[in-house]
Parts: sequence; structure tokens; C-alpha cells
Amino acid sequence: MLFTTLLFSSIFFVLLTYFLMSFLSEFYGNLKFENNLFWFRLYTITIFLSSISSISLSLLEREMEYLKITLVELVFLLTMKGLVIFISILGFEIESYVIGAIVGRVLSLFLLYYFKPFSMRPSF
Repeated sequence: MLFTTLLFSSIFFVLLTYFLMSFLSEFYGNLKFENNLFWFRLYTITIFLSSISSISLSLLEREMEYLKITLVELVFLLTMKGLVIFISILGFEIESYVIGAIVGRVLSLFLLYYFKPFSMRPSF
């Protein structure tokens, strides 16, 4: 039941944010914001990935597996920041942050699931 609740709430917030981006783009009328609208929308995927990985993270915290949690966070931060710096050096702007964040979150999700798997079946 917890997985289903997190899944649907994260999908709701991803869709809400996705559609609010176009409203904000029109409201502010900023050309730079409009040009990066795709990357802002793509970044909302991290909301979904974070909510799914929070289940394994909570289970690890309950069992006081802080070494594994620290390892996952360290790998996430080093991957994300390393990619952001590398891609920024290549001349990209917001793209570097979005790609770094998504790759870091995906890697974090896989590591957390490896350390503490859970059932990913929606239940009603």
C-alpha cells in the first residue's frame, strides 16, 4: 500500500509541475526560461525517482544500516556533482545539472534497491 501511495502521489506532483512550467513560462515571459522549459520538465523525473527510492531508504533507516545509507548518498553526490562539472566544462548550462541529477538519482535508486529490495507491485 505504501508503494502505491508514493507512486500515485509522485506521479501527481510530476504532472502538476510539468503543466505548471508552461504557465510559469507564460507568466514571467522570460525567453531564457522558455528555451530551457524542456530541461525543467525533464528535471521533474527526479521527484518520481526520489519517492520510489525513499521506500528502501526508510527500510534501511529502520534497520539502522547507516553505513549503507552513507555509501549510497556518497555515490549519489559524487556521481551527480562529477557529471555536472564535467558536462559544464563541455559548455552546457542547465542541461548539465538536469542530466547529473537524473543519473545520480537512478544510480541511487538501483543501489538502495540492491541493499534493501521491496515489492514494487501496486496494491489497492
